[in-house]
Amino acid sequence: MPLTAAFSFRLKDQILENTACVGLYDGERPTLTAATTGGKIFMFDPYARADEHGADAGGASRVRYLNINKKITAVAAGALGAAHDGRDILFVGTGTDVLAYDVDTNTDVFFRDAPEGASSLRRATANAAENVPPLLLVGGNCSLQGLDATGEEAFWTVASDVVTSLGVFADGTIAVGTEDGAVRACVVAADGSERVAFEVREADAVTHIVPHDAQRSGESSKDTNQEDGRLFAFASRDGSIGARDGATLLWREKRGAAKRATCAAAFDLTGDGSPEIVVGFADGTMEVRVFRTGEVLFEDAFDAPLAAIVVAETKKQRLESKSNAAGDLLACAADGEVRGYRAKGSGEGAVVPALGFGADASKGKEKEKGVVEPSVTASGRAYGFDGADADEAPAFLPSAKAPEK
Repeated sequence: MPLTAAFSFRLKDQILENTACVGLYDGERPTLTAATTGGKIFMFDPYARADEHGADAGGASRVRYLNINKKITAVAAGALGAAHDGRDILFVGTGTDVLAYDVDTNTDVFFRDAPEGASSLRRATANAAENVPPLLLVGGNCSLQGLDATGEEAFWTVASDVVTSLGVFADGTIAVGTEDGAVRACVVAADGSERVAFEVREADAVTHIVPHDAQRSGESSKDTNQEDGRLFAFASRDGSIGARDGATLLWREKRGAAKRATCAAAFDLTGDGSPEIVVGFADGTMEVRVFRTGEVLFEDAFDAPLAAIVVAETKKQRLESKSNAAGDLLACAADGEVRGYRAKGSGEGAVVPALGFGADASKGKEKEKGVVEPSVTASGRAYGFDGADADEAPAFLPSAKAPEK
């Protein structure tokens, strides 16, 4: 069945594959964040209103750029500890280091060398059962690190090859996918030791691991649903997608390397209380499938390969919702097109789209221009916001189609 977006817009920046996230950097509202060309990260708030954060009278949003000046290999966001008043921190990985950056205060939280590289990043929330604090998981060349709120190493373990994907189950179990096709799930204790939950192997590099009952941002570990506690979807570089319940294979489908999966996320689009697996592919198609059977429920198509699929939630939705249906599902194509989807019967999404994205916005106008934030921060590593080289902000192509019921 065709899937209709609730809204859509287009950015001028390209979005690099598998390097996007959503962060609540002010502690309240989601900001789309992604790596783009030239060693830069852009942060774009599609919901900014005309009276907020310097947006212009036409309601256009702000975009800010963070110069990394290196090839960006991974991007993530989340809160670490209580020092930042519930605000999310931006994490950026390169081939040589990891940066934790407080976007709201425009300061570094920590900067750590990563001799094995940072090929994959994931925030794991506190595991109360094992007395483990929130950690930033850093996957590299044959290694997996857990960094605490100060950037200190809380644990380290060996991986069988370069880490290509990370997933965290609701009970805090960490699943690690590697270049050699291995998937290893383990539970980390407070003393840094680990207990292996299960191990399996695929035919090629495991590029995505998406737990069904995953940790949601801002949530501590919890007891998993016994039926789905080890259920996860996966994708590999040879074009295979599938799902397993622990080590047990439930289904697998091979589409070929030319149509490989480029991004994936869990989201309850049907509104039935159980999330589906949403997968984007290199040929521009996107599918919504049932986790346990692989049945295709909805499909959509883009003009460019899908680069990222992320979930945008407000602070209120993050704290109050008990399901994966809160907020908006954002599908991002490599050419900068972004479409937003909402769960059936969910009503309002992460927030009401700002002027410029709603049904009454800009009638008769073909596009609106945003405002580039020009603030720059000084750093010996040349990190910092830089709007001076951007002559214009993203061009938005508003759309306000109602979700398909």
